[in-house]
Amino acid sequence: MKAPDWDESLLTEHRRYLTVPAAQQAFDTLVLTAILLPNYECSPAWHGEIRDFRYKDRATGEWPFAFIVNRKDLQFYVRKQGAARVAGGITALRERLSKVSENAAGEFTVHIGSSDDARKLVELLFGKAATLASSVHHWWVNHRHTPRLEIEGGYLWSPVKGKSAAAAAAYETLMQIQPGDLIFSFADAVVGAIGMALGRAKEAPEPVSAADAGKKRKRAPGWQLPVRFVELSRPLRTMEHAEELATVLPDKLSPLRETGIGVRAVYLSAVPDAMVMALRRLLDGQVEEVEDKIRTSVGTELLDDRAEESIRLRSDIGPVQKEHLMRARRGHGLFRRNLEEVEGGCRLTQLLDRRHLLASHIKPWRESNDAEKLDGYNGLLFSPHVAHLFDRGYVSFADDGTLLISRHLNPRVLKVWNLEAPAKVEAFRAEQCGYLDYHRREVFEKHDRGRRSKSG
Repeated sequence: MKAPDWDESLLTEHRRYLTVPAAQQAFDTLVLTAILLPNYECSPAWHGEIRDFRYKDRATGEWPFAFIVNRKDLQFYVRKQGAARVAGGITALRERLSKVSENAAGEFTVHIGSSDDARKLVELLFGKAATLASSVHHWWVNHRHTPRLEIEGGYLWSPVKGKSAAAAAAYETLMQIQPGDLIFSFADAVVGAIGMALGRAKEAPEPVSAADAGKKRKRAPGWQLPVRFVELSRPLRTMEHAEELATVLPDKLSPLRETGIGVRAVYLSAVPDAMVMALRRLLDGQVEEVEDKIRTSVGTELLDDRAEESIRLRSDIGPVQKEHLMRARRGHGLFRRNLEEVEGGCRLTQLLDRRHLLASHIKPWRESNDAEKLDGYNGLLFSPHVAHLFDRGYVSFADDGTLLISRHLNPRVLKVWNLEAPAKVEAFRAEQCGYLDYHRREVFEKHDRGRRSKSG
């Protein structure tokens, strides 16, 4: 996320200092991912006469990472405080990236010259948080005759077949949008709302407007995308910022002209990273506010949907493995069988009848790798009300079995649900303790964000 001392003009200067387009794209990827990471505050800065960009750990106050902006590339520094955070150490960095070095103090330097390099690096450094952040795509919709209908109705719609190349492209674009993606809503010469996709597009006939209600006419077949729109208190009039936006417009199917006027023929298009950064800056925090508002209202379900969709699209595993991983999300299938070999019942309520117990992941399903999703040691059997508290971070456990209760949990909940005792359950196995450590760090007491973890 952006640090309190974030300087947008300095960020723009840093980017313009780069002379190679590939390096500018790498810069865009690193910066955009950084501002979407909830565990870090980031900011552009000067180190003497050196242009840099810094990451501050919000929990510890440490500055584990930074990168320097050169003319032709970026030099990413993993400082001493950050070296221990690199899963696999310098060996893992060298396996993924070609230009990696280590100094006598055990600090790493990585030369980044492309957006692909940047994505590989942030996914290694920040894990699932970076994967989710960098996988969120941004789109632009030019509402035509029915902006109120679409915004208030919460959808986008496209016919199956368009009469033009732009219309055909809109259909193809609609099919690419995934749950959690963001959409800039443009109508009446302003970006007046931000939307978040709540699912994938599904077959649906052309929506009926209020003016057409009761009329007999054939409704065209098409696809409809569910979207939660939030209208902005400070809409962005693009013509007033045309000069800046003109430098970051996409080469093909641009939704805007260089004058800042919308292109009516382009209904829906992808927004490149550089344009995303410009729009987020011009909207002055409103995009982040909308993201938080929608994600808080829908909880973790949207992020889990996105992770499940990613599994469906994978080509490196077969259908049986996909089914195992997706069923594990709901505590079913192979994960449940593996868990029942480890746990016999609910540790808190002492209920042993497994017909009435839910299987919860300790490290949330969406943040686990394939093996962790199915690992029986990464789970606990709970009575439904206990699963609710554990999954949302209201309770956790120490390795020795001590029950940890969030300071934000209403004490009456514990009393009514009879969870005041026992204060301690049986100690956990060594294989479970690593997962519990993750739960205590990333899930416990993070419920005030409306999510189970900071990486959501």
